[in-house]
Amino acid sequence: MIKCEGPLIPDSKNYSIAAIYIWKNKQNGKIYIGSSNNVHKRYGSYIIFCRSSKTASRGIERALRLHGIENFNFYIVERVFDKALLMEREQWWLDILRPFEENGYNWLKTATHSERSIKGSPEYKLRRSQLSKEISLRTIEARTACLRKPVYKIHPTDLTILAEYPSAAEARRCHGGKWKIARACDCNTKSGIKYGFRWAYKEDYDKGLFVPYTYIRSVRPIKQFSLDGTLIKIWNSISEAARSVSANPCSLRACCEGRSTRSFGYKWEYVQNPGISQQPLLCSNPTSV
Repeated sequence: MIKCEGPLIPDSKNYSIAAIYIWKNKQNGKIYIGSSNNVHKRYGSYIIFCRSSKTASRGIERALRLHGIENFNFYIVERVFDKALLMEREQWWLDILRPFEENGYNWLKTATHSERSIKGSPEYKLRRSQLSKEISLRTIEARTACLRKPVYKIHPTDLTILAEYPSAAEARRCHGGKWKIARACDCNTKSGIKYGFRWAYKEDYDKGLFVPYTYIRSVRPIKQFSLDGTLIKIWNSISEAARSVSANPCSLRACCEGRSTRSFGYKWEYVQNPGISQQPLLCSNPTSV
């Protein structure tokens, strides 16, 4: 039976030693075996990594970030007084416990100074390839599941169901295939209207999760003056006034806010305390199409 000296509390200089260490997952029992000339420093590097946003390049780093370092125990299983024997002792522990594949987080079956330094080895490439394929398959399955879900085509204003399609991909093909519909079906997004219609997954709509995104537009009247200060007209909004003089609404707004003195041969200002009306509008911005 292996007797461990852990878990390690990295606040004592007694741990600035060369040793073989083990990370053990409390949830599934998987382990990782490593070695270091300074265990205290190596433990600190794991802590710093878990608090950073660096990309995990080793199996134990991915596991610590996935499960949380609080769900692992860190043990010192053997102190090595002769540093020249460090790799030999680590290899002995690897042969005894065999923390590979489903049993642990070690990618290589041979002890080396660093798994990072042998990225060209066949074992390293094979393991990285397997992990990449697993991640790709999970991603593809998740995306495919969304694309296979039936969707409703909904009227943009009265919200009545106009048609049903077996999938978002099929609905996209039937409407020319230019814009993706899957994102518009997500109830957690504000993607607006696609192809002039609203979209929702059938199961979300049936569960009452479909709520059309709305926003509030403030309509504020403005006054139009000649350059000598004579009132010409009061407009209901900046957009209406801008259309009347073929102007850019932004230039009229700048004049009303005092950032310019005139715009398109007139002076403009907001009506004071007009009782601004709030108009709730269904989001149908053409830029989101």
